[in-house]
Amino acid sequence: MFRCPRRGASGRTRTSTKMNNTNTVRRKYYQCNNLACGACFTTMEAFEKLTSKQNSGEAPCRMTLFPATRFRPPTTGRCSLI
Repeated sequence: MFRCPRRGASGRTRTSTKMNNTNTVRRKYYQCNNLACGACFTTMEAFEKLTSKQNSGEAPCRMTLFPATRFRPPTTGRCSLI
């Protein structure tokens, strides 16, 4: 999220388009959330670097502290209000 350059209010993304074939650079179109302003502006956002280490091919860590059988199944609809 970027802030409006005029009012400093938060901006919402209206749309975005990729600027290269690898999808690492995008142009985003924003609109100011301040109703009195409503300015539209664009930004260029680019991938910079990875901030986590790559998985070296080892199996993912499995959590054994809380087995899935200990959790109640999720409920939906009218029954979830009871």
